[in-house]
Amino acid sequence: MGQAAAKALMSGAEFLDWEQAQTERHEFVEGQIVAMAGAEARHVVIAMNAARRYDST
Repeated sequence: MGQAAAKALMSGAEFLDWEQAQTERHEFVEGQIVAMAGAEARHVVIAMNAARRYDST
């Protein structure tokens, strides 16, 4: 059986440059890129309402 190929790790700066060109969002975890799940519109509304509430206090 063959060996798995080694994954190339990215630096934080390389990730930020790469992420700007992407249409979907990603996380940067220990040098590896992980796709983020999209949020539903309902979740976004709740999160923004909570952020506004805490920001105004």
